[in-house]
Amino acid sequence: MSGLIPFSLEKSEQFERSFKKLIKFYKSASQKQEFKQLIAQYLKQLIINPYPTKARS
Repeated sequence: MSGLIPFSLEKSEQFERSFKKLIKFYKSASQKQEFKQLIAQYLKQLIINPYPTKARS
């Protein structure tokens, strides 16, 4: 598919602010770390496959 712009995933200031607000809901350091790892995992998967088949329905 020539002519298409490749998918790009970039961190924005708005994302950083929202992420910090979400992390505040977790009380323990271990919960915060688990949440950070979960978000990192989802971002990696989006970079690999930006248009998952289940999201197209």
